[in-house]
Amino acid sequence: MANADTNAPHFDPRTALEKIGIDGLKKILDAMQECVWVGDERERTIYANPKFCQLLGYDLDEIIGEESYIFWDEESANTVRQNNEIRKHGDASQYEGVLKSKTGELIPVFLSGTPIPSGGTVGIITDLREINTLKRVEEELTKLNSLKDDFIALVSHELRTPMTAIKGYLSMALEGDFWELSAPVRKIIQASYDSSLRLIDLINDMLSLSKIEKGAMTFNMREVSVDELVEEVRSGMEIVAKEKNVAFEFLSEPGVLGERLSVDVDRIKQVLFNFLTNAYKFTPEGGKVSLGIGRTPSGVRFAVADTGVGIPQEKIEKIFDKFYQVQNQMRHSEEGLWLGLALCSGIISAHGSKIHVESEVGKWSEFSFVLKTVR
Repeated sequence: MANADTNAPHFDPRTALEKIGIDGLKKILDAMQECVWVGDERERTIYANPKFCQLLGYDLDEIIGEESYIFWDEESANTVRQNNEIRKHGDASQYEGVLKSKTGELIPVFLSGTPIPSGGTVGIITDLREINTLKRVEEELTKLNSLKDDFIALVSHELRTPMTAIKGYLSMALEGDFWELSAPVRKIIQASYDSSLRLIDLINDMLSLSKIEKGAMTFNMREVSVDELVEEVRSGMEIVAKEKNVAFEFLSEPGVLGERLSVDVDRIKQVLFNFLTNAYKFTPEGGKVSLGIGRTPSGVRFAVADTGVGIPQEKIEKIFDKFYQVQNQMRHSEEGLWLGLALCSGIISAHGSKIHVESEVGKWSEFSFVLKTVR
């Protein structure tokens, strides 16, 4: 800081304010975007800025000398009286109330009242109509979202029974329980059977996600070793690797497979299968997918990485939203409603953890989470 000029005159803020004067203060109040009302010790109007007059539809001359109570509805006028007693003790107060305009319109507002040395009050008033409208819209959207979730859950539940029956009959037909199938007919029924499986998976995902969002999902927690948890996942991915011509690598720190966790085994397997399946979808032939397991100070870390197309940084947070799909040259043709990652996020959150994603477009992606060990 520069040294003060000892020859400069002493700065007196009171003198500076006096220079502004009444007219200067009025200009300041008139320029404010908030409504300002100024009253004396008996709540009579001394001054009000144009915003206040415009809000209530009065000219300033009409309200000078009028008590503030005439501007409020009956209930709010009582609130004003109570707060005036507070301000008489030199304390500021804040509260909501309803103003009455000259035409009788009721206007919800928020008032911040501050006492002044003369015994009067300066009130800063905020029009709450727009805020209240936004609140009502938000409440209505929340209700609609809840109705939508209930509808999806109901439709999904009603669809699951007939789809299970369709899948069963198609399976019986493929096994030759009804008649011998010609090659063309078998091909058609096989395609129908595969489609029924995808649809049932989708229905199950929608039901599960709906339950998680409502906090109604039941988790069957039990103690299990890391090795037992990942064995089925590891063997399943080794088969997929051969079919896709994409290498699969399993990596684990020494001794970590013996660590024990308390988890819903089926749900954690579901998350790992989802991550690995996505990794294979978006990794070209000749690439590599890996499942890595290691220790962290807070537990055991599971990480699924690939050498695929990657995800743009600005899209990473959105991929866990329901029905969101990242668009790129490999992803745009993929079918489904993309509920998998939203469901995985809910499952991992229910286990007290969070999914972390890192990626570089055109090079790699990694999805990871940490589960606490049993002490």
